[in-house]
Amino acid sequence: MGVTVTDGNGCSAASDVEVITVKDITAPVITAIAELSAVMDTVHDCSYVIPDYTAEDMVTATDDCSRNLTVTQNPVAGTSYQRNDTVQLIRVTITVKDACGNAVDTVVVDSIPKMITVTVYNPEPICLGDTAELTSVVQNAQDTVSYRWIPTTGLVTDPTLATASTSPVSTQSYYLNVTDANHCTASDDATVTVITAPDPISFNCIGTLKKSCSDL
Repeated sequence: MGVTVTDGNGCSAASDVEVITVKDITAPVITAIAELSAVMDTVHDCSYVIPDYTAEDMVTATDDCSRNLTVTQNPVAGTSYQRNDTVQLIRVTITVKDACGNAVDTVVVDSIPKMITVTVYNPEPICLGDTAELTSVVQNAQDTVSYRWIPTTGLVTDPTLATASTSPVSTQSYYLNVTDANHCTASDDATVTVITAPDPISFNCIGTLKKSCSDL
């Protein structure tokens, strides 16, 4: 491309100008990512969702030539994962891209907690009229836990407590259902064995025995 310059006296000069195009090839630099964790799914029971790392101020990045940076993530925010028997480690790829298409990735890991479990222990056998204690242990529960013992036959305590006292008139099985704040449920059972007294022994008086049966 040529350029001509003319002064006030009509003198002019011409020269060629070399045009140099500078292309940005430097990717942004991620300097910080907010510490987020998977959160309880409010739509699906017993599930957790991936948080939103693309929201404002969640990811801090710099770039040599552009302030217009876009942030994306995969899996996207709100992706739901059902809880199961293991802790799930979900890799979330966060991508920061500048206006020229230069991009940089980083990975964060969100964990999905294990499924809730409950164990109910069989008590020692009891005699008729005695009381047995049914105890339970809950694991992997998220926040508060609700309890429900069924049936209520023989129970002498509130069926919504973690531990139940019972005095059944015969051997009885009990089931405990538990639910945590994430609407995950689990159940287990135990049996209370009731030992009853043996039938009384009867005697018949025979021959010339002088004592009565009541004396035996």
